Amino acid sequence: MSATVQVIDLIETESLDDAEAMWRAVCGFLATQPGFLSGELLNTFQSIHPKGDYKFTSCCQWESDAAWQAARQAARENPELALRLRSRKAVFTAFKAELADGCGYQGSRGALDTMVLVDVIRLDEAQMAGYAAMWGCANAYMRTKPGYVGASLYRTLDLGNPIKFINLAEWESTEVFFAALDTPEFMAIIGPYKDDFSLYLSSKRTQVASAALAEAK
Repeated sequence: MSATVQVIDLIETESLDDAEAMWRAVCGFLATQPGFLSGELLNTFQSIHPKGDYKFTSCCQWESDAAWQAARQAARENPELALRLRSRKAVFTAFKAELADGCGYQGSRGALDTMVLVDVIRLDEAQMAGYAAMWGCANAYMRTKPGYVGASLYRTLDLGNPIKFINLAEWESTEVFFAALDTPEFMAIIGPYKDDFSLYLSSKRTQVASAALAEAK
């Protein structure tokens, strides 16, 4: 559905300040590279059925996979960034994906005070088509609820990754999200997939636009 690539990193760390400073440095460099569209750091404030202690979620959007690969190589060849990455006090779980369904998450262009749900889905490959169909029904239902902003389902580009999808859903507040979630209708829709959800309720911490977009502003 989309030619762009979303690079999502789930970040585990005991040093929040160090991890955020490193992200700012790395994402600031990436924003100067061709093909970078936007970057955002989300801060987890509540988790439900977590399968990892992810304190942050990094979301960076690229025009293409080739642009991302070139920028990643440039970052590795930058002495200052290479030193930061070697000495980092964080564990990154990488997820490179394409948009499978939904509006397409562009956090750096949205409101700062919304809640972003990061839903990490681990499935077998054989379950992917069924899950995607269920997600479409669930999103159509949620779209009718007060406080819904938008949702995007990202599908892995690496089928060997145990994480097959990440859902990024934006709501006006945590309260309106839980009100929509706690309904018999929604529970009936998610049915056999109800135990596959791993939810990280997050706030927007830091946003970085591409250098070209920043200059345009």
